[in-house]
Amino acid sequence: MSRRVRPVRWPVEGRIVRWGYLLVLPLLTYGYPAGWPAWLLVLCLQLPVVVAWSVWVWRGPWQRFRMLWGVAVVLLISGSWELWTAGRIPRSVAESLQLPPGPGEPNLYFEYDFPAVGSVLFPGLAEVLLVQAVQLNYCSSGVPEFSKHPVCLKYPVRNPGAVREALESALRQQPKTNEDVYYSYIEVLRGTGAADSEVEAACAQWRRLFPLSDRPDPLAVTDGSFRR
Repeated sequence: MSRRVRPVRWPVEGRIVRWGYLLVLPLLTYGYPAGWPAWLLVLCLQLPVVVAWSVWVWRGPWQRFRMLWGVAVVLLISGSWELWTAGRIPRSVAESLQLPPGPGEPNLYFEYDFPAVGSVLFPGLAEVLLVQAVQLNYCSSGVPEFSKHPVCLKYPVRNPGAVREALESALRQQPKTNEDVYYSYIEVLRGTGAADSEVEAACAQWRRLFPLSDRPDPLAVTDGSFRR
């Protein structure tokens, strides 16, 4: 009489890891092309293991360390939340405290001169060069309130060519997680009358690095203005 073979059953922890990664895989598939930061991708990879380990500690021979592990998990969650919300201020709080407007508003670029602060703290950083390009765009707009402002005097050249040069300096650093640099560069190329080949090459690079971007196709925008 043949012996009946019982199907192999995964322990609870193993099933958690298996189904956890099946749920995490779509997030990673979306997050990596979308430019999620590396720490967030690593956290997604570790999440099923952390949950399975928590269940094992709670049910296994290390039950005496349950409280210690619980504190570690709480710290992990709170630390991840702090990293995720770092630098983000809710609109209602910003309005109640009368904080400076967000990026792109003249108040931030002139009254507070945010690009100058960034250039002192992080000279040559791609993100700093981007905000300098935005400020230069204001200074070269021909609007007297902007072009004659004292903060514009620190730029020896104030024209669209200087804006393009600042963005090209940022692009040489290959900031593959900062879509603003690539998208703004396309708009500047179109606004300065660059060759079609240059515009198409910049668009191809933007589409390759950010295939899931929800921004409109820059070639379909008719005005060719530099969006701030």
